[in-house]
Amino acid sequence: MNRGKITVLSVAITLLMVGALLTSFFLSGWAGGDRPPIELPPRDAQTSRPDGGIPEPMISFKPYEPVSFDVSTAQAVIATLSRPEAYLCDIRVKWLWPGGSASRTYRLAVRGELCGVTEYAGDVSPTGRTPDYYYLMNAQRQLRWAGTNEGVIYEGARGKETADDLCAVPTYEDLLELPAGAIISIHNETHEEYGRLLVVYTEEDLYIGQYLLSSDNGLLRQAFLYDAENPDELAYCMEMTYYQSGDPGDQCFVQPDGTVGL
Repeated sequence: MNRGKITVLSVAITLLMVGALLTSFFLSGWAGGDRPPIELPPRDAQTSRPDGGIPEPMISFKPYEPVSFDVSTAQAVIATLSRPEAYLCDIRVKWLWPGGSASRTYRLAVRGELCGVTEYAGDVSPTGRTPDYYYLMNAQRQLRWAGTNEGVIYEGARGKETADDLCAVPTYEDLLELPAGAIISIHNETHEEYGRLLVVYTEEDLYIGQYLLSSDNGLLRQAFLYDAENPDELAYCMEMTYYQSGDPGDQCFVQPDGTVGL
């Protein structure tokens, strides 16, 4: 009887000693001040890359919100885009055909319904050059004159022609007019300056089109048209080489007689 009590007492003392040792270890070492605190990375922290290149931000702040979509909802997503009220941009356009090509450069200025376009031959920089043609248009009227001293070529009703037509560029609105099933691919990409949508579509079995749209303002940054029968054969391409948001200034809307606007 006494031996049983001694055995139970010995086991109890042993358990107490083990518990005391574990508690001392926990308090002084593993959970104490010797262990560095856990720190979460700041929102703008960067992480290193195994190849030694420039680290990428852990959290990217872009002027657009990525959205989930597929080809069945592509036109609904595109329909949410809208253009800025005022901006200035340079656009280079090239047409290609077997054995030849042609290029034009345009400077487009927009202030509400008032648009000014200058047209240049070739793939050039508009800065410091005399345009081949000038255009001014608003919702009702259009004015066209040459860069030489030939005077006004046309002045009258605007008709159905738009400033985008003058610059020979498609728009995101064109994608909304495509028949169901024409858009075969759409996804969003991250760019250093703006968010963008890459849209691939077919057009009446003649062309395969690829549009790169700015998702923060709906403007077309790049476009490519390939022959549907020969997808490696490029027929048309355009690129927005310069963009400035805000009012372009009166100098972009001056008539030959010095009048600003229409």
